[in-house]
Amino acid sequence: MSQLQIIERNDTNFDSFIYRVRSYIYNNLIKKLGNDKGNFAAAILLGNTKGLNMQITQDIRQSGISHVLCVSGLHLSLVVMIIFLITRFLLNLSNYFAYHFNIKLISAYCSLIGSFGYLELSGMQIAATRAFITAAIFIYCIIIERSCFPLRSLTIAAFIILSLNPEYIFHPSFQLSFIAVLSPITGYEFY
Repeated sequence: MSQLQIIERNDTNFDSFIYRVRSYIYNNLIKKLGNDKGNFAAAILLGNTKGLNMQITQDIRQSGISHVLCVSGLHLSLVVMIIFLITRFLLNLSNYFAYHFNIKLISAYCSLIGSFGYLELSGMQIAATRAFITAAIFIYCIIIERSCFPLRSLTIAAFIILSLNPEYIFHPSFQLSFIAVLSPITGYEFY
C-alpha cells in the first residue's frame, strides 16, 4: 500500500474561501492591534480563542465572562440589527427605492444573508447556529408580516440542529445554549 500523496489543493470551494477570509481578518487584527489585543478581538468577533494568552483566558474565566468569547445570540443579533438598520437607512436615502421597493423586505433579506456569512466566519458553533436559526425565523416572520413566537423558533432550531447532527444532544454546549435561552423565554411567558 502506498503513501497518501496530495497532488493539488482545491481552493475553489466555499469552505476554503471562508477560511481565507477568516485568516485575513485574523491576521489584520493581529497586525493592527498587536498580539494580545488582536487575539482578544479575534476571540470576540470570530470565536477564535486559540491565540489567547493563558493568563488572559484564566482571568476571563475567573471573572465569569467567558461566554462573551463564544459567538452566540448577542453577536448574531447585533450583526442582524446593524445590517438591517444600515441597509434600510441607505435605501431610504434614495427616493426611487423608497417609493418603488419594499425597503423593509430588502433589509430583511440582506440581514439574513449577512448573518449567514457571519455564522460561517464564526465557525458554525452550536450556540451560533441556534442563534442564526432563531434569527432567520424572526426575519422570515418580518418578511411574511407575522408575529414570531420565541419558544416555537427555539424548538425549530433544536429540531434542525439535532436533525443534522443527533449526537449534539449529549454536548454540554448544546444543552447549555438552549437552556440559557429557554429560561428567559419561559419566565417571560409565565410572568
